[in-house]
Amino acid sequence: MDKHLLALCTFAFVGLIPVSAEEWNSIGQGVYYEDLMPALDPAIEAGQHWAVDIEESADVKGLYRFIPYHRYSPIAEYLEGPDNT
Repeated sequence: MDKHLLALCTFAFVGLIPVSAEEWNSIGQGVYYEDLMPALDPAIEAGQHWAVDIEESADVKGLYRFIPYHRYSPIAEYLEGPDNT
């Protein structure tokens, strides 16, 4: 993945870019590697990874997102539900 695209995805993920898009189109899959939650809670196994859908906004071309804590992710089980925000 292009480093600029990765930075844009990261900024959108952490909420630094206001995302007003309502409709998203899947453009493929990637692999998400979890390092944040194990750093916050040692009870969570480090090094976990899983597939995520990469989506592009239908309204704002060039705006991408992924949702790492979807309902099938190991972290959703820990959180007792998905985080689709």
